[in-house]
Amino acid sequence: MILLGLCYSIGGALQAQDQRLLQEADALFLNKQYSQALEKYKSLHEQSQKVSPSMLLKMAYICEQQQNYVSALYYLHTYYHLSPDDKALAKIQEMAAEYKLEGYRQSDWEFLQVFLHRHHFLFSLLLIALYVLVLMVVIRRNQYRRRVPWYYTSLLMSLLILLITLNNLIPPPRKAIITQENACLMSAPSAGADLLQMLRRGYRVEVAGEQDIWLETRWNGKTAFVRKSQVLLID
Repeated sequence: MILLGLCYSIGGALQAQDQRLLQEADALFLNKQYSQALEKYKSLHEQSQKVSPSMLLKMAYICEQQQNYVSALYYLHTYYHLSPDDKALAKIQEMAAEYKLEGYRQSDWEFLQVFLHRHHFLFSLLLIALYVLVLMVVIRRNQYRRRVPWYYTSLLMSLLILLITLNNLIPPPRKAIITQENACLMSAPSAGADLLQMLRRGYRVEVAGEQDIWLETRWNGKTAFVRKSQVLLID
């Protein structure tokens, strides 16, 4: 019910030429003709550079109703990437626990990365406002030929460093969801490399890079490789 509630509470903006197809899909969704609605939503998702967050939530809801938890998780992640929402994140964690999927634990550092990126604009404005305020105090004291305490300069430098760091913050690592049962994690990007582990459908891995048909991943603190054809890459 969390997904269904979010679907109706969020609107999206699509290209004008896609509106008719979207309206048809929405009508099918309202009439609970979910399979037909999903096909039209998929067509829009593949054709449009701009997708509606509401549409992604409806796709996730349909896939969940069809017991296709892998696609449901993929659309939830795509939605969360476009429009971070605590309820969507909670739903992802809930589904991962329900199907006993691994790779969904979020570290404190990753949580901080997501939090800072989510509120990047607000924090930047706050730091700029503080910097300007302190700078005005320093200028004012200089105008009256009053000594500027050392901590004012230190504060200005600290605020500047924080602002630069915030604007150059490393984004949260990319993720990918395993789509095939018993996907092979290899020690190197080669079919002849050592097999490290077999992963179930729905497991989530952290993406570190790409090499031809392989994705370089981090799994349990180790570097491993999986074929691109065996995953859904979350952009």
